[in-house]
Formats: sequence, structure tokens, C-alpha cells
Amino acid sequence: MSQIVTCSGCHKQLKVKEELAGKRIKCPSCGGAISVPGAAKAAGGGAPAFDLMDEIAPVKKPTVAAGQKPCPKCGSGVSSGAVICTNCGLDLRKGTLVASSLPDLGGGAGGGSGEGMTLKIVAGAGALAALVVVGLIIKFSMGAMSEPERPVAMNQPPSNPIITPQPVIKPPPVVAVPAPTFTPVESAPVEDAAAAEEKKQAADFAARQQAEMEAQKEAERLKALDEQMAKAKAADRAKAEKELQDKINKAIENGQKYLLSQYAGGYKYNGQFVDEIGHTALCVYALLKSGVNPDIPAVALTIEPMLFYAQNSPGVESKGTYNCGLVMLALDQLREVRERQLTEGSLVRSKAQIASDRLRMKDAMRKLLVGLNKNQKGTESYSYGGGAGRGGHDMSIQQYALLGMWAARRTEISLREDWWIKQAQYLMSIQQPDGSWVYKEGKPPTRAMTTAGIGSLAICYLMLNKHRLERQDTYDSPGDPAAAGKVVAKVPKTDIEKAIEHGFDWLGAQGINELNPYFLYGLERACTLTKTQEINGVDWYETNAARLVATQAPDGSWGGGHGPTTATAWNILFLSRATEHLFDKESSPGDAPASEPASPGDGATPVPTPDPAAPAAADAGTPVPNTNPPALTNP
Repeated sequence: MSQIVTCSGCHKQLKVKEELAGKRIKCPSCGGAISVPGAAKAAGGGAPAFDLMDEIAPVKKPTVAAGQKPCPKCGSGVSSGAVICTNCGLDLRKGTLVASSLPDLGGGAGGGSGEGMTLKIVAGAGALAALVVVGLIIKFSMGAMSEPERPVAMNQPPSNPIITPQPVIKPPPVVAVPAPTFTPVESAPVEDAAAAEEKKQAADFAARQQAEMEAQKEAERLKALDEQMAKAKAADRAKAEKELQDKINKAIENGQKYLLSQYAGGYKYNGQFVDEIGHTALCVYALLKSGVNPDIPAVALTIEPMLFYAQNSPGVESKGTYNCGLVMLALDQLREVRERQLTEGSLVRSKAQIASDRLRMKDAMRKLLVGLNKNQKGTESYSYGGGAGRGGHDMSIQQYALLGMWAARRTEISLREDWWIKQAQYLMSIQQPDGSWVYKEGKPPTRAMTTAGIGSLAICYLMLNKHRLERQDTYDSPGDPAAAGKVVAKVPKTDIEKAIEHGFDWLGAQGINELNPYFLYGLERACTLTKTQEINGVDWYETNAARLVATQAPDGSWGGGHGPTTATAWNILFLSRATEHLFDKESSPGDAPASEPASPGDGATPVPTPDPAAPAAADAGTPVPNTNPPALTNP
């Protein structure tokens, strides 16, 4: 059995099978939803059922009102600005049905499954509601027409019937589904590739410039910070140096007071040859080197005993070499002080007295030089003294003999050049293979004897080359400010330089951590003569000066193996940088004076003396010159 149903969307009538009763189907024409009633009547009374969607009535064409256009899908009239047909749900722009949530139950001519079903359900519901309203109106109208006539009373005039107005039932408003709005997406203009690349390069360049500017600012900031730190370090360094120098000056002053207390009233020399004259000369030398006025009684009263010693066959006592060398150092420093006083105008003496002092000093130095040469064994080495009878090598004796010879050279007494060559050759011959020197043969090497060997070789180098050896790139020398920052070659080129460098190598390996006063004075002399600021990266002066200041006794003295007097004198020589003061006025002290050139013969320099009986050749003990001196080679 089948029944007839009408599509509320397109008004198409369809026959459906009874098994679809109570279900919803899809209109094959417009795709709208059709609700099949629950009880279906057979069409034609017992006639066989038609298949689903067989038509039994012609489809009524929808009408198109004026100003509308027919829908391409269902033919219903739509306004010219409409987007979607409210009858069939066709999207008038795209030509497709709006998507529906109903299932595809038949798949007819309406398009894809479920297309436009939602809108058509709404439209069909609206039409069905309108039909219901119309039916109710008709029903109420028919009820009024069929109402029975009321009986009219006889003999009463008829009256106008009262017509009760029926309430107008308005149909529910049809909810119009707003057409979906679509925002057109504007397509971005296609940028030219070359312009885009140029723009990118410009942006990269600007970024690089910005990065470079930031890097430059950072570099400038770091540089300013480094400069600030360097200034702070320099200020701290200057402050520390000043504090240390103040302590050094105070230590020197206290040491001077101690030495003056030991020789208050002067040294009373009794005319006999004793060893103490050398100790006295050492103390006077330290006092004069550290700036003590030679005219104060404690110093002035020691000068006459030293001059007396020089006039009475010096050097024959048991320690004659020490005594001669130290007296020569003290008298040479006195000469230096007198010359400075004369230049400054502070020397209160007549011209005749000044000339007499100069001649007397030179005569004393020549006689002391003769006494030194009496103690020379062979042609190079020296013994303690004529009365001791000791010979052989002694590095300590050798050192003070060369110091006396150097002092005589500065006092206008000429020495032949070959004497310095032979001394250099001898010193290199006794140098150990490891670069050190020993006190005597068979003894172990020591720092003190190694500095003695280096300093003695450096004196020979100075006498032969007329300038100090420059070992290091820079040297902060109080007496030679022009040498600061000067770049020189480190590689030694002569045999003397090689031997000196070898000695410093050994000394650097051993270290300079020793407060032996004898060693410290030798260290100061060796480093000053070779322009050495550091040994194995250690500042030899500042390191040991700070330690000396910290170990000074309350009375101003220092202890040592030779007693507090000589130990204090050696430490004052170290702290006051005694050797450096020799280079305050000239770079090579010891050059032959312009007025008295070095003698080409026996080295004797004729000078007037106050005593006509005095020997004419003060350096008669100088070795006979060798016309062909041997080349300086390592032993």
C-alpha cells in the first residue's frame, strides 16, 4: 500500500510506501524535507502500491511576482538582491545548495546529499504554519455562517443583528534566515623580486650598521673601563711604591744613625796595620753613598786615618787586599762629594785648599793601587795580603780588588786596557760549567760568589766598551732615564756577555730569596752594571728592600755573619742603590779624563805630589802590556 504526500517546498505530490509512514524523506525535486504521516491510505482502493516517488498529479508551477526572477532550481520567485532561494535553499552565487543536517534519504535531482536542507526545513515549516492559520480562519468563518437563526419576537420590528467581530489571528512571523556574509579576501599584491631583495639587503645593512655601532660602543666602554682600571692600578702601584720608598728612606736613616753611633768621635788609628781599617772604610763609604755630610765630626775624623793608612805602605797586613779596596772606595766617594759641593757652591774651602785636597787624594789612591798589586799572585788572581802568605783563587778577594781598581780609574789614574782583558779571561776561566762561581776551588757555588763573578765581569765589560751592558728590553734606571723604554738585543754577542748571561741563568734558577747583606750588595752591583730589572720575573730590588725594611732591628741595625756594623753598612749600600749613583752624571764612569789620556806605556800618570819623595809610578805593579791580547773566548 502507498499514500500520497505533498512537498511543502515545491508542492510536488509523491506516492510513498507504507513502510515509510512516520518518517522523514527528502524531496527528489527540491531536496526539501517531507514528513510522511503515520497512517497511509491506499490509493485507488486495493490497487497495487506504486513505487517510491511515482507522481500521480502534475506539479504546479510556482508563480513569479513582478520585480522578481525565477530560481534556477525550483522556479520560485526571488528578489534581485537575494543571495539564497528561501524555497529550495539554492546559493544563487555559487549554484549549489546550502548544506543540510538531514540525512540523504533519496538522492534526487536536488543535488548532493543534505544540500540546503536546513533552509528548506525552515521554509517548509513557515509554509505549513501559514496553511494552518488559513485553515483556522476558514473554519471560524464557516462556523459563523452555519450558526442557527435566533427566533424573532412577533410584532417587534426587526433590529440590526449585532455582529461580533472575530479576533484576527496573525500567523507566526516567518523567520528569515539571514544570508551569510562573506568578506572578500584581498589578494596581496605581488612584489617585485628585485625590489624585495633590495629592501632585504637594505634592512640587513641597517642591522649590520646598528650591530657595529653597538659593538663599537661596547668596545669603547670596555676600553674606558680598562683605562680606568689601569689608572687605578697605576695609582695603587704609585701609592704602594711611595709607601715602600718612605719605609726605605726611614730604614736608611735609622741605619745611618746606628753607624754614626758606632764611630762617634771618629776612628782612632794608632799607626799600626790592623784589619779594622777596612771595616771603618766600609762604614764611611756607606754613609757617604747614602747622603751623609762628610763634614760632620763622626765622618770627618775618619778621613785622616784613611789618608794616613794610604801613605804608609798599605796592603802588607793580613787583610791588606780588603783594606786597600775598601779605603779606595771610601776616598773615591769623598772625592765625588767634594766635586758636587764645589759645583753647588756649598764647599767652604779656598782654591788652594781644594787643589791641595785633590792632589793629596790622587796620591793616596796611587799608593793604595800599588798595595793592591803587591798582593797579586801570578798575573790575575789576588791573595788576602802580603803578611798572610795565602795564594790561589779567592772570588771574594778578586771582587774587592777589582772594585779598588775601578775606583782608581775614576780618580784619574789610567790603567792599560789589556789589564781588563786579562781579568775578564781569568774570571771566565774559573766560572763553573753551570754558570756559577765558587768561593775557593772545591767549595760549592753560592749566590754571593756568583754575583761577585757577574759584577766583576760587568766592570771589565764597562772598562772595555765604555758603557754598561744592556741585558733587558727596558730598564728603569734613576741614573740613566734616557734608557727607559729602549729596546735592545737580548742575545749576547761577546764572550763576556755570554758568561754574564750564563751566570744570571744560574742565579735565576736558584732564586734571590736570601738576606745575606754581603750577597745583597753584590746583587745590587751586578744588576745595576748590566741594567737588569728582574731576575726570573722577580724585581730584585723591591722584593728584597721590602724584606729588609721588615727585618731591621729597633736600633737601626741588621744582623749578619760579619757582625751588625758591616751588615748594616752593606744593607745601606743595597737600599740606597750605591752603584746606580755612579751613573748620575755620565753613562760610563771610568772613562779616561780628557785632560789626562790613558798612558800607552807602563800606565803611570805623572802628577804633582806634595811630597817630592813620593814614588813617581803609582801603578808600577800593573802587568806588562801585551801588544797582541788574546781573543776573549770561553774556557
